[in-house]
Amino acid sequence: MSTLGRDPAADKGAAPQPRIAIIGGGWAGLACALALRHHGPRLDVFEASPLWGGRARSARFRLADREVTLDCGQHLLVGAYSACLAQIAELGADAEAQLVRQRLRLVSPGGLELRRLPLPGRLGLGAGLLLARGLSLTEKLAAARLMAGLGASDWRPAPTIDTAAQLFVAHRQPARLVRRLWEPLCVGALNTPSDEACATSFAAVLRDTLGGPADAADFLLPQAPLADLLSTPALERLRSAGVSLHPTCPVASTIASEGRWRLALRGSRQDPAHRYDHVVVATDAHAAARLVAPLDDACGQRLGEFGFTPIATAYLGWHEKLDLPPATMLDEDRDAREPGQWLFDRGRQADLTIGAVVISARDRLADLDSQALGAATAAQVRRQLGLPPPADVRILNEHRATWRCTAGRPRLAVDALAGVAPGMWLAGDYLEEDYPATLESAIRCGRRVAGRIDATLR
Repeated sequence: MSTLGRDPAADKGAAPQPRIAIIGGGWAGLACALALRHHGPRLDVFEASPLWGGRARSARFRLADREVTLDCGQHLLVGAYSACLAQIAELGADAEAQLVRQRLRLVSPGGLELRRLPLPGRLGLGAGLLLARGLSLTEKLAAARLMAGLGASDWRPAPTIDTAAQLFVAHRQPARLVRRLWEPLCVGALNTPSDEACATSFAAVLRDTLGGPADAADFLLPQAPLADLLSTPALERLRSAGVSLHPTCPVASTIASEGRWRLALRGSRQDPAHRYDHVVVATDAHAAARLVAPLDDACGQRLGEFGFTPIATAYLGWHEKLDLPPATMLDEDRDAREPGQWLFDRGRQADLTIGAVVISARDRLADLDSQALGAATAAQVRRQLGLPPPADVRILNEHRATWRCTAGRPRLAVDALAGVAPGMWLAGDYLEEDYPATLESAIRCGRRVAGRIDATLR
């Protein structure tokens, strides 16, 4: 649905009604729109791409000469993602059927096995650490010491600790334990190596997963593309509420107009005639910087300071019917050209068994092109898990998958523009102060901005 015609409020004698524009149709923008959908036909959502859902969108491509539909990149959901699960449930999706829940079980080919036992609170993790395989008693006690120390400090590292690597040193974590457990968890959660990764953000992830309730660290493994869980039902819900959706409508600029805002579109599309009381910029930080800089150069510069880190997903297809483990932590060894960190079972599709290997911080392997990376990943899975060679490997590169989660990254509020551009809001996963770039943080922020707008209009 796309209506860019005349603003009814422009007609003589018509009382102006509050209008809201959301720029960006990723999970932050869609979550914001869903929370504001009661504004119905006075709400417009603009998306530069023909596809909705941002990083969590589907792609159709060929694998082993078969047409398959999969996520543009493998995402990991966990039980601690309360906002994400609430949004999926609100849309009517059967989360229990679409998301297979697996209790935390970290198993690597090198012999590491750590399970969270079904005991209340942190008892499950403590018992799991004591019974873990592949760790010495010294390493088990060290891991427990890190978790207990962070818990005692309200999950806030000391002010002198900036990086996760410094956190490990401060809590006397053995090098082997860091290499086998903490580093893979850090790279997987923050998409940033521990010597750069923000200690505060890593502590927040540990707080909400390993340090949370018994089911907080459960893996939630999608049985269908994530678009089927959120994007597609969200668009149906928005259309039924009368919300105007504008795909392939990149916004070039925002223009102040009589105390409200107009949007200028890029290309040959007709600019909307509406004037908006509120505009939500729900793009990534760099796209937001281009829209914001003319209004507030300092804010635009800070948004432009975000660095991005790529992620690659290697989709492996086997003709054989294989019983892949739901989730396996691979042993990454960049020197040995074993780049994968996680393998996820994506089930059977088009008579293929499909596995997804996640290669976070892809820039650390910039010397490998997609073909070489696919060959290295297939060889790694074959060596470490004893699987037959896949019939085909397809690499999907997300060059700006997440922002680099460093301690020195900019911190901005959703109303950072309130002083110079009233009614202009920022929304995105980069605005959750302590959290890394996740679908959970995107939805949290989108819903939070919607609440602020509703409060303002009331």
